[in-house]
Amino acid sequence: MATLKDVAKETGLTVTTVSHVLNNRGYISEETRKKVYDAMKKLNYHPNEVARSLSKQSTNTIGVIVPHIRHPYFAELISNLESQAYRHQHKILLFNSQEKNEKEYEYLEMCSSNRVAGIILCSGTVGVNEFQGLNVPLITIE
Repeated sequence: MATLKDVAKETGLTVTTVSHVLNNRGYISEETRKKVYDAMKKLNYHPNEVARSLSKQSTNTIGVIVPHIRHPYFAELISNLESQAYRHQHKILLFNSQEKNEKEYEYLEMCSSNRVAGIILCSGTVGVNEFQGLNVPLITIE
């Protein structure tokens, strides 16, 4: 699997310059951008999302916790949430709690430990005190 260093070597650029291209930071000429993207394609390079999330302390993932995925209301909600997340270059991580409080708490912890960018929780049973110290944007529905 190709690394950022491999892309830099292939292009004759520094790792910093390649990183700037990938993160769209600073001025980068179109020629340099093209060179980097051509090398990425040639080497089949894909940015390491885990490494990115470690440096940013967050991911482009939104945790969605619902009580039932088969219920038409939640199925429609999930479909629309995923469409909007994709439109804004995010992914969703879907959890089906089956109306079990212990699963909701476990999934909240899982979202936090996976450094999600935010959580959408569809539950009327999780207590407000569970959100203290979560340090993640949270939307509750119901």
